[in-house]
Amino acid sequence: MKRIVIITLLAVIAVGALAWLVAAGMKNKPRTMDERITLRQKHKNPYGFYVARQLLPAAFPAARIYSETEKPGESKFLDHSLSNQVVFYPCLRFYASEDELRDIRNFIANGNHVFIIARQLSYEAKNFLGLNASDVVYDDRLMDTGLSVKLKAPLVGAGKPFSYSGKRFSSSVEVDDSSRMLVLGTNEEGEPNFIQLRSGKGSLTLHTAPLAFSNYFLLQKNNLEYLENAFSAIPGEVETVVWSEYYFVKRDLPEGEPGWLAVLFRFESFRWAFLTAIALIALFVLLEMRRKQRVIPALARPKNESLDFVQTIGRLYYDKKDHRDLAMKMSSYFLNDVRSRFKVPTGSIDEEFVELLHLKSGYPADKLASLVDTMKALKESGWITETELYNYHKQLEEFYQTT
Repeated sequence: MKRIVIITLLAVIAVGALAWLVAAGMKNKPRTMDERITLRQKHKNPYGFYVARQLLPAAFPAARIYSETEKPGESKFLDHSLSNQVVFYPCLRFYASEDELRDIRNFIANGNHVFIIARQLSYEAKNFLGLNASDVVYDDRLMDTGLSVKLKAPLVGAGKPFSYSGKRFSSSVEVDDSSRMLVLGTNEEGEPNFIQLRSGKGSLTLHTAPLAFSNYFLLQKNNLEYLENAFSAIPGEVETVVWSEYYFVKRDLPEGEPGWLAVLFRFESFRWAFLTAIALIALFVLLEMRRKQRVIPALARPKNESLDFVQTIGRLYYDKKDHRDLAMKMSSYFLNDVRSRFKVPTGSIDEEFVELLHLKSGYPADKLASLVDTMKALKESGWITETELYNYHKQLEEFYQTT
């Protein structure tokens, strides 16, 4: 009996020691970065689009925001008979068919907007944009060479460089007819990578450096400002915004070319054998479900991922203690709100601006003057304390709640 106790004790000690060694090894194992370029709205990896998708409500505060995977012309949220709508198409390669491009053209002609974020374009898409086969130049530098982009007038922040040390995964567009295409941004070599074509009140915007909207890029330095200014290429009065991942789920096959299963189905013996196998598998599954059905577990409440996003951004600023950067973004959002809601120009923040905003918003002129003085003082200050940032936040909140 004593021998069994000793052996059992030694075995427990050995298992504990092994578990401790494994845990220590896992703890000391260096963390590796997920370098997949996914560009999907639900992906929080460095090269996903989770942050960009979450910022849409802030960029278009008056619009209804939706996500879908429907093809152009079959959207559940867009109405081709209406205007003031925008659809975003983020993808690795924009390979729209002629029918899809025709639906996009009709959508734009009715006073709507299309925003394409893609590194590559199909032959049909290049023809649609009026580009030749050689007009899109792909940058072969992919791994850890850094990406630097700039915006051009009339966008806010024109000429200011935005960069990060991650992958490039970009291309540029050779623009010959500047009267037909408006260049909104360039890469570090000055080559256009952000263009817009106008058609009446509608527009088609193309950005060929997708990673400028990635999580990794946007959470570096002040790069959130790049997304805010880039999205301002779309008029702020749009009423419906759709984020479509159709070109992630669409099968990239040439028009009219059948899939491998369709080719095999041409043989009658294979077709019947395949259908019989599917029927037998379905029958087996149904019988097994009936005999061994388990209790269906209760579903957990959906997690509020927007709270995760807010906490991530909050931790970012808390760690940096850069109160001035946060104050500047609060000022930018305030001025954008003034332009969108009250149609007051914000090019010159002076007494005339205060008086005009007072008349349109009904907010007391003395409080408005104090708010503007605070905003100017914080902009000229090199460092802002927590107390100053808190007082500025209280002034802004009082304005928003009153107006």
